[in-house]
Amino acid sequence: MFLLSNFLYSIAVVARLFLQFEVLSIIVFTLLGLFNPYMIPGVKSFFGKMSRLTMGPVQRLCPFLKGDALDFTPVVTVLAIVFIDFFLVSSLFDLAQNLR
Repeated sequence: MFLLSNFLYSIAVVARLFLQFEVLSIIVFTLLGLFNPYMIPGVKSFFGKMSRLTMGPVQRLCPFLKGDALDFTPVVTVLAIVFIDFFLVSSLFDLAQNLR
């Protein structure tokens, strides 16, 4: 059972790292969109592609979040990622701990 426990624990760690990187990329992309840096366009495009992994489905499901002046998609996406982290990833950690 310890093999399954270690496997679930490692999946939870990788999932948490991915979710944290997604939150970071959404925050950086949103801040770069506010300041519009012309010196480093590659950075904005990189973080734009990374944040579209999670913001794209939210924009398709809830098109009313993107208004003319304000876009609430990053806020809703970060809240969804935090919910997934606390619910699913924490459950994986607990399950791995209980299997030991």
